Amino acid sequence: MKKKFLKFMLILGIGMLTQFGAKAQWVREHPRHDEVEVRGARPSERHFWHEGEWGWRGGAYVWLPGFWEIPPHGTIWIRGHWRNGPHGSRWVPGHWR
Repeated sequence: MKKKFLKFMLILGIGMLTQFGAKAQWVREHPRHDEVEVRGARPSERHFWHEGEWGWRGGAYVWLPGFWEIPPHGTIWIRGHWRNGPHGSRWVPGHWR
């Protein structure tokens, strides 16, 4: 009985994660961000500035401010961008490649 209950809870948990976490965030009109970001002083020559970008938080896109980071060795930064699709637009986050 306990095994069946744990199995049920595991399946329920995975179902909730796929329902709420992995669902594509499509919007009919993507938001605008007109504020100019002010960069702080560069911490070192190795640091790279990530421009601010959109993030899906609490059921809506919100602006996430830029920050300094030391890039992983041998990678390049691919900027985030809006991708149009059959249901509107969705944000593809920036990432290291």
